[in-house]
Amino acid sequence: MKMQQKPLLVGPWRGTYAYDDPEMRQHAPAGVGFELNLTQTRWQRFWGRFTGHVTDDAPLGVPGAGRIRGRCAGRTVSFTKSLPEWYAADLNGLISLREFLAAHGYPSQRHLEHPPIHYDGTMAEDGSIAGTWLIMAVTLSLDAHGSELPFPQTTGTFQMKRS
Repeated sequence: MKMQQKPLLVGPWRGTYAYDDPEMRQHAPAGVGFELNLTQTRWQRFWGRFTGHVTDDAPLGVPGAGRIRGRCAGRTVSFTKSLPEWYAADLNGLISLREFLAAHGYPSQRHLEHPPIHYDGTMAEDGSIAGTWLIMAVTLSLDAHGSELPFPQTTGTFQMKRS
């Protein structure tokens, strides 16, 4: 019995992600570029897992490096992107959510980590990966008086290839 060879995802990747929402697309009409560096230990590869780091291109992408944790089953690739700080789009581009809230009278001392971004894609014959991403809807509690700030579900597409 021959075991099916799992794709080797190790190394640098280059890609773009785009928003489905037309208003968000105005901030980045051509999408946002990113670089991904994936790693796999022998056991991670055996179990179809991988980890890595990602950085978005300035000025449209989120500053700082994010973490990647994912899995691959056949040609299906899924991963979660975790960013160290929550950023939001405003009229002038990206601003940290903490700065945005402070400017609107809600100073926060707590760290506001970005909600996880879930990616699901398919590996093509040429080794490139394309698919969709999703940020689940989140409601942020602003103060002890019950003020809340809802963030709707956000979706989009992505594509990436080895660089």
